Amino acid sequence: MDSVTQFVLGAAVGEAVLNRPRAGSEMSERPFVLGAVLLGGMIGTLPDLDVLFRRFLTGPQALGFHRGVTHSLFFCTLATPLLAWLLQRMFRRRQVTWVQWNVFVWLGLNTHWMIDSLTTYGTQIFLPFSNHPVNIGSVFIIDPLYTIPLLIGLLWTLFSRLGNQYRTAGVRTGLIISSAYLALTLASKFAVQQRFMTSLADHGIVYEQFITVPTPFNSVLWYGYADTGEDVWVANSSLFDPLTRIITWQRIPK
Repeated sequence: MDSVTQFVLGAAVGEAVLNRPRAGSEMSERPFVLGAVLLGGMIGTLPDLDVLFRRFLTGPQALGFHRGVTHSLFFCTLATPLLAWLLQRMFRRRQVTWVQWNVFVWLGLNTHWMIDSLTTYGTQIFLPFSNHPVNIGSVFIIDPLYTIPLLIGLLWTLFSRLGNQYRTAGVRTGLIISSAYLALTLASKFAVQQRFMTSLADHGIVYEQFITVPTPFNSVLWYGYADTGEDVWVANSSLFDPLTRIITWQRIPK
């Protein structure tokens, strides 16, 4: 996903984990205020620092390196206790437990590749054991319908009065809504993909590879690409298309 979305997601994780009221404490007692959001945003975007190595790589190498080792479950899990230890030492006066720091860092790093793997660019989450790029392709790389509810919930929490008992509900609601939206994009992809595959069979197009990807900024209108080896057949279909609509395929010679 885009850097803004990754920062907002990390910030929401930071607010939800680091500013969680302790048992028996008052609602106004928080270890961090804005600091949790800033730390979360930075941890959430940390995996994308692999772009700093682009100047030392060729074009194909840079393409393969990005969303590589820094986006893998193994690396993110391995880096979690080290980063948690550094943060605990830096903010030793804050009332944050060792467990909280580890949960915060692990979620901040791993939610990054989780949402990246839902796009179409490929994320090598299994490195170093496999370089297979996971590209589920249910979300466009910039999707306001995911980012905006998360941002609104985060802002609600930030600007609510500290003693407000509903303050923490803002960021939690934002996380729930945005996560539910991701589930809806998967359902949308499955529904449209079935239409594409039925249409390909009706047209007698036998393909070697087939992918569906959302068009920019939404999960309603989709492209379908069928590779026969010699040609690529391309079409579009909307989630709101009537079932009687005949999908038209365009042949593009390879």
